[in-house]
Amino acid sequence: MREGVIAANNILHGLDRRRPDYRAVPSVVFTLPKLASAGLQESEARDAGRDIEVRFKDTSGWLHNQRMNEGFTGSKIILEKKTRAILGAHILDSHADDLINVFALAMEQGLTAEKIRDVLYAYPTATSSIQYMV
Repeated sequence: MREGVIAANNILHGLDRRRPDYRAVPSVVFTLPKLASAGLQESEARDAGRDIEVRFKDTSGWLHNQRMNEGFTGSKIILEKKTRAILGAHILDSHADDLINVFALAMEQGLTAEKIRDVLYAYPTATSSIQYMV
């Protein structure tokens, strides 16, 4: 859908040509628990020469995962060290489909880890755990 909008814009307003930005496209595998990803993998960031910090968390002991009796959950967030930009997010969780959208939004809008960490999220929700993931 986004490509169609951009193509129509380029046809109608040829002087203001745009290209789709695929850096933060979220994807979800609807398994139990769900597996979601957006942005760069750790290896892609390293291969691109980025100076990164990897924030891996085993989230199986967190409240929202214990309530769902999920024994195998986790998150891996790839941050650029200097700017604290979110380069990638990878989540295994029953709420991964919703969580990944927050990270995709943050990447697309250039929000830092601190910016999404400091949001006041409804509690207790899976999204309230974002502050601990970043």
